[in-house]
Amino acid sequence: MGLANPANLSSQYANAPNLDSRITLHRRFSVNKYSWHRWVFDQFDFSHDARILEVGRGNTALCTENRERMTETWRITLPDASPGMIEGAERNINLDFRNILIRNFTFTSTDAQGVLFGDGEFGAVVANHMLYHIPDRVKAVSRMARISRPGGVLYAATDGRKHMREVDGFITRLDPDHPEYGLARRFSGFTLENGEAQLFEHFAEVSLSRHKDELRVTEAGPLLAWALSTVAVREIAERVGEEEFARRVSELFESLEEEISEWGEIRIAKDAGLFAAKR
Repeated sequence: MGLANPANLSSQYANAPNLDSRITLHRRFSVNKYSWHRWVFDQFDFSHDARILEVGRGNTALCTENRERMTETWRITLPDASPGMIEGAERNINLDFRNILIRNFTFTSTDAQGVLFGDGEFGAVVANHMLYHIPDRVKAVSRMARISRPGGVLYAATDGRKHMREVDGFITRLDPDHPEYGLARRFSGFTLENGEAQLFEHFAEVSLSRHKDELRVTEAGPLLAWALSTVAVREIAERVGEEEFARRVSELFESLEEEISEWGEIRIAKDAGLFAAKR
């Protein structure tokens, strides 16, 4: 079982800069200065000798931003289908962790849904903003339940329907004839509103914690970079052609700068949270 639309996803996440542009926007302009990754880590309840599988771990920020909170007795497996992301993850871990902790990490260039792992192998599975990428979530969640030991927990982060809906409007400005490129529609398969029912199919207990925050963006550049890093915008570029796309991007940038000049900032709603599903 592979990831949804693997060609698009491998392009979207093949190199860390695409992901970093999104992280940078949130880090610089979030109203809640207690970072998302610190908050997510607060929700974990790992045993002293936990075996942890983190799928969809991006640039390892969840680990590196919480390095001082991690114990040397944990064993953490980080799978990814993208060689570029594996390379970046190993580099980040090697830079940020003491030698005694580096050996606690295992990197595997493989399918992220546990095909190669045995029943009950992990005490915790962490899926940070990735389940909405999976076309067959029933099979994916079933496998995550299978590789979790009795009493183990799947921590699944995702967004609500209102999360960054304003960005849909920016994308629509680039291609008003094709509004279906909006983020809300693309990521609607597993949200804070419908995720609980999907997890209850395979886990005995499911709870949800929401992270309260919003963006107040005072610069057009980082906001435009965020939008340009998405699959949706690159698909628009491929369809309309390089010259026309450049013209539309320039117009959008000017429009965003005018809005910031007039209002002082652009406010963008955030609605993210974390499910804890226990076997």
